[in-house]
Amino acid sequence: MTSRRAAGNAGAVTNRDPTPWKATATGLRLELQARPGRPSTKPSGLKNLADGGVALAVDVAAPPENGKANDELVAVLARLLGVPRSAIRIATGAGVRRKSLQIDGDPAVLAQRLAAWVAGP
Repeated sequence: MTSRRAAGNAGAVTNRDPTPWKATATGLRLELQARPGRPSTKPSGLKNLADGGVALAVDVAAPPENGKANDELVAVLARLLGVPRSAIRIATGAGVRRKSLQIDGDPAVLAQRLAAWVAGP
């Protein structure tokens, strides 16, 4: 029997992809950090996460009460991405600022539209 030992962090999984979205079988998974109660709803940059990943920081004009910020976030993303609101689901984090959204649609088109939004005018 042969024993194998990992040296250093050789077995560690790291996310070196600087985009906060990943293609899935049905669309994209978007990691984001919502910042409710801001003057307008817009991207405000990328945030490095403790796990080595990246989240899209998004200012949200609606307050963080009774799901208003989540509703606005989904409405703005649906309009921006050209998908119905029902194509966007908050997979994790509905009650907190850090969220993971599943967006159904063509992953290439969705990624292109998100990249353009993040880049700004």
